[in-house]
Amino acid sequence: MRGQELSEHTASVPATIQVLSGNGSVLLGDERHEARAGSLFYMPAQLRHAVRADDELVFLLTLFRG
Repeated sequence: MRGQELSEHTASVPATIQVLSGNGSVLLGDERHEARAGSLFYMPAQLRHAVRADDELVFLLTLFRG
């Protein structure tokens, strides 16, 4: 939903965010990136990250476990 945010955090395993629809931004470490349909972001384990929706943002989060 517009204006919602997943606050900054880390994950113990690598992950990807694939944006399926909508617009927003993804913070990876100290860099903020535009997130729109078709965007794909890779996050190594322990990287600080956050996600913010500018409108109805739908994304697929994949965690890679051992």
